[in-house]
Amino acid sequence: LDGVRQRVLVALSARLDPVMGESSALSDLPVSLSAYREYAVGLERYYLSDFKGALQHFYAAHAIDSASTAIVLFVALTEWNANRNIAKADSFLRILEPRRAQMPKADAHHYDFLRAWVDGDLQAAYRASVALSTTSAAFAGAAAQDALRLNRLNEARRLINSAMSSASGRSAPRGWEFLTLVLHLRGEHDRELLEARNGQREASDSPFLRGLELRALAALGRVDELRERMTAAHALNP
Repeated sequence: LDGVRQRVLVALSARLDPVMGESSALSDLPVSLSAYREYAVGLERYYLSDFKGALQHFYAAHAIDSASTAIVLFVALTEWNANRNIAKADSFLRILEPRRAQMPKADAHHYDFLRAWVDGDLQAAYRASVALSTTSAAFAGAAAQDALRLNRLNEARRLINSAMSSASGRSAPRGWEFLTLVLHLRGEHDRELLEARNGQREASDSPFLRGLELRALAALGRVDELRERMTAAHALNP
């Protein structure tokens, strides 16, 4: 009975979570509440680009529930983002390989994306990330990144706009990075500057967002403002 109660609590918590929401029904979540709590905090840190902090929570969740596909996928993903450890990411994907046919929809797309990414197949990674973005707007940022790698700027802009429509997307520094980069490459520098400043307000945990504003000011030739912002940046704690 306790196991059933915990599964119900996990399902309800995930459904109410602004990051997962309805897409939680498409993923193999942890079965225990304690594992889910670690996983949820890991997701929160991940979307704030605190990859090392996220990895600690994902490993803590994995120690409690090693069978959850969602946890294993995020350990693999975050090992690359936190440590550039593609060998370890590959080792976790190999654990999941025999389960691929039985995975829920979102996890299957996530696995295909990571498998293609680890194998260096950019076209397959792009197709899988677009499929993944249809399960949750939170994943549209990854699809936008893959579209950028293939120089598909219009598609990248559509995907990043989708990602930024969610609460988790607007609080994720990487989302603002991709959005401003698309605008920069399209030559829309006034809009780039506006969005860079929006990002600083909405994802204020990340000081690196100041660099997005500097790039836009440089592209616009606003040298005096650029020097002023750089002088202020030098006064920050390194």
